[in-house]
Formats: sequence, structure tokens, C-alpha cells
Amino acid sequence: MTASDSDAARAPAALPLEPVASPDRARALERLLNPYAEVRKLSPRQHRVFRLYLEGKADKEIAHLLGCAVATVYEHWRRMARKAGGHNKSDAISDFHHFLGDRIA
Repeated sequence: MTASDSDAARAPAALPLEPVASPDRARALERLLNPYAEVRKLSPRQHRVFRLYLEGKADKEIAHLLGCAVATVYEHWRRMARKAGGHNKSDAISDFHHFLGDRIA
């Protein structure tokens, strides 16, 4: 028996692989480790909607300035809220305002 054979005999058996986490669990873990990770995933249009909101524009004004329907602005809010882990415009505003409020230009 050679030295390499004895090392192989003493090596521990491979551990079973851990089950892969679901995308929801992975997203929740990412949010815990970096609460602003989802903010980086906002589209340029979503950043624009948020910036116009911070300038004091109402959804109807934002729609007019972007040349889209008010329903499209609502959809942007809904998607931003989902990225923030919430369900509505208020959730998106509260989660993103602290991070984006003074950084968005």
C-alpha cells in the first residue's frame, strides 16, 4: 500500500448534497444579507417613476410625462413593490425611499 492509497482510505466520504433552496427562499436570504439588493434590479423606467414621485408628481402627471397610461404607472409601482417584498405602492415607497431618496438623479 502506497502513501497515496492510505490517504485515499482515510479520506472522509463525500457528504450528501444539500437540497437546492427555492427561488423564494433564496430571495429572502439575499434580502436579509443585503436589504437593498432588489433596488439594484429596478428598471430604468421604474427609477424614473420613483424619481418623478420624489419630485412631487402624482401618478397621472407621471403617466403624462412618460407618455404612457396611468395603468402602466400603477404596474410599475406593483412590480417595484414586489421587488421590495411588498404588495403595493406604499410598500415600494417605504422600502426604496431610504435608499434611493437622495441618490436618484
